Amino acid sequence: MVVLVIAKKEIKEHLRNKKAFFSMVILPLIMWTFIGLMQNAMFASFTGKGGIFGPAPPLEAYVCVEDNGTWGKVAYSLVLNLSSNFNVRLHNTTFQEGKRGVENGTFPFFLYVPGNFTDSIQSSGYGVIAIWYDASSQRASAFAEMCSETLSEILSSPRYHVVVRSYTTFASAMYFVVLMLTIAIMMAFYGPMPALTSSFAGERERKTLEVLLATPNPRWKILAGKLATAFFIGALSLASHLVGLFIYVELLKSPLSTHVPSAEQGLTPSISLNTWQIAVAAIAIVLSIFCALSLGIVVSCLSKTQKDAESYYNAVVMLPMLLAIMGSSMGIKDLPLPLYAILVAIPMTHGPLLFYDATVGNAPMWFVVFHVVYLLGFSLALLFVGIKLFQREEVVEVHVKRKRKFFLWKF
Repeated sequence: MVVLVIAKKEIKEHLRNKKAFFSMVILPLIMWTFIGLMQNAMFASFTGKGGIFGPAPPLEAYVCVEDNGTWGKVAYSLVLNLSSNFNVRLHNTTFQEGKRGVENGTFPFFLYVPGNFTDSIQSSGYGVIAIWYDASSQRASAFAEMCSETLSEILSSPRYHVVVRSYTTFASAMYFVVLMLTIAIMMAFYGPMPALTSSFAGERERKTLEVLLATPNPRWKILAGKLATAFFIGALSLASHLVGLFIYVELLKSPLSTHVPSAEQGLTPSISLNTWQIAVAAIAIVLSIFCALSLGIVVSCLSKTQKDAESYYNAVVMLPMLLAIMGSSMGIKDLPLPLYAILVAIPMTHGPLLFYDATVGNAPMWFVVFHVVYLLGFSLALLFVGIKLFQREEVVEVHVKRKRKFFLWKF
């Protein structure tokens, strides 16, 4: 009986806690609902029907069949039949155009049948077909696997052997690095959090904020000092992530280079960031830290204790970061417009989306600028609100002092 009484008391206390209730009940519901929506859209995009958001646009696949012989025609007909059942629109192209599309990341799928395919099978019983696909696209990866298995099984026999060599494109080789750097950019939101919560809500809880506000120092200098401290702590934390990411990329270069198109086919593998991509990554990191500082000031000024500030901050930041990671890992390019619009509407996701769209996303320049303007505008608005809240705290403290002086004079 005592156990039930204690358990009932503890359960009531936890359920009355709004932030605990949000973390335990509301947040998981939102997370799994969004995951289900993304999975529904992904699987519906394979067939082009059955999705909540309506029919998905087809995957743009490119095929170059240089062989006019019997085996080349059979291979093309098999790919054509697969595309009709897989929501894929085939485009005939040349090898040079396919090479450029693979190099600049505009072709998510490219299949190449060489001109000597039929002659090679008839003379030696051996033929090779090459496929390049963007591993960051779930549809391109699935269609490439289906084509590889179908062509190998149907065209091969005890007498003939057909090999389908699959390569990931430059965009997909870069995708793994981009995904890791996207996670590092997200970590910029968590780096300044301990300094922000301790500097505002923590000092209020320890009763030291009132003493600091009573000093003759201008309030904007106090706020600037706190922001500078939080920025330094966040930058230090992020620097550690970037050093670790550099080690990660160096360890990944050798194995990834074996999965991209070979130099024998005129395609040189590379997973290095160019100057433009490094600049975009730096902008995304700085803007993310700035947004974290602005958000931290508002949350910390509105919280009574440091623990409350950390809980509220995590609740606000965790869900957008989780959605951005899931969107990046599942392929942002394959998301339907309504889901992508939800991601874009969340300001905290624009740091990762900025870097993604500027690298493997192949977004136009105006959309990259939109990410910058949206995140910067949101951060400035939050900072303005945080400054007003900090000024309000100053008024409250001064008001308390005046009441105390009046009380002492009356006594």
